[in-house]
Amino acid sequence: MGVKIKKRQYSLKFFFIKFILSLIIGAGVSIALPLVLATLASNMGYITVANYNEIQAEKTAKILETEKNPDYKNIPAGIKYLIISKEFDILNTNMSNGEQKDALRYANGKFEKTASGKQFILVTRDKEFCILQYYIGSHFTNIWLDIHMPSPDILINAGMILNCLFVFSIMVFLFAKELRKELKPVMDATTKIEEQELEFNISSSRIIEFNDILKSIYNMKNSLKKSLKTQWNIECQQKEQISALAHDLKTPLTIIGGNADLLSETNINQEQEEYINHILESSKRMENYIAILIDLSKNTGEIPINRESISIGKFIDSIKGQMQSVVAMKKMNLIIAIMDESFRIEIDTVLMERAIINVLSNAVDHSPTHGEIIFNVTKDKGKCKISIIDSGPGFTPAALKYGLERFFMDDKSRNYQHHYGMGLYITNSIVTQHGGKVELKNKKRSRSRYYYIGKIHSSG
Repeated sequence: MGVKIKKRQYSLKFFFIKFILSLIIGAGVSIALPLVLATLASNMGYITVANYNEIQAEKTAKILETEKNPDYKNIPAGIKYLIISKEFDILNTNMSNGEQKDALRYANGKFEKTASGKQFILVTRDKEFCILQYYIGSHFTNIWLDIHMPSPDILINAGMILNCLFVFSIMVFLFAKELRKELKPVMDATTKIEEQELEFNISSSRIIEFNDILKSIYNMKNSLKKSLKTQWNIECQQKEQISALAHDLKTPLTIIGGNADLLSETNINQEQEEYINHILESSKRMENYIAILIDLSKNTGEIPINRESISIGKFIDSIKGQMQSVVAMKKMNLIIAIMDESFRIEIDTVLMERAIINVLSNAVDHSPTHGEIIFNVTKDKGKCKISIIDSGPGFTPAALKYGLERFFMDDKSRNYQHHYGMGLYITNSIVTQHGGKVELKNKKRSRSRYYYIGKIHSSG
């Protein structure tokens, strides 16, 4: 079943154009509303128009020019006056000191207009001059409001700005909410795929571009589902093959062990007895390794661990003989260096022995005859670090990337008759369950292979 497309769809371009138009309309309403309220307040007599004081000042100036003894107290509110003699001495005023200085500068022709909107009118009388001061702008008709409140012009501008911010915030919130709603099917689908949950239905969006993405996700989901199913079937077959192989090996090993026991009961010399003991010990180890393979072939991929505390020196001594046997196959020189033999670690000795021998065998396989293997044990911050360096040509790029994966075999360096791509995978599984990690590197100068096993936890 594909993506069910909704009947009503539109493009992402239309979606953004709708948003921009909504912002423009919202801004228009935000600006118009304070202006409408100001007009209503002006019609009802609560505030004056912007040029009200200018009109009143011009009327007052005409009256002062003709009246001989005018009563300056009758000058309308919003207009201040300064009466000076012909010699520019102050006779009467209701201006502040600063306003008086501006008025005198105006009378002398030296006043420069400012952004405050302050205006003056000079009235010439017989024996004196009268300077009227007023401001361009709206005012409250109520004297208390006019003194204590910002001017109506400031309130109108502030109202426009606040309205625009409020409307823009609401529009952005609604736009983001709608966009999230249309994106939700895409986000849900990608989250499901990320969690590898591929049995789900994909819903649709009203935006055409998002639906195109959903169609691609649907196709990708089906392809991934098919690929994972194929991979799962292959892994199941591989696990079954490993399990069957491990069980098949038990019978010949039992026969080898039984025959070795029978030989030990016959008349044999000391040298023959040593060979038989080696056969029995190797058979026992093989049984342990087969048990490891069987555990790895299970669905969990984990190996049961029986930890014990042991000094690193004692542990290496217990496997030194087997290590020497591995390198002896190519007559190689094994150099063992241990920083602190008394340092104690908490490990499953059988599993860790298998892990180290696997790495050592891999190093020997990729080294020339009469070469050299360096086995180095150090400690770092209370943890054990083991490194094994061979004298071979180094890892290929593919081996560096996939060398720890199950069934990986490098064509250039592996013989399929003797290797099945399980050695380093088993080592990595064992070390990981001990809380450590395995890294594959190349030495920069010699290009030798560098196997790093760390950091194994200490027991104290």
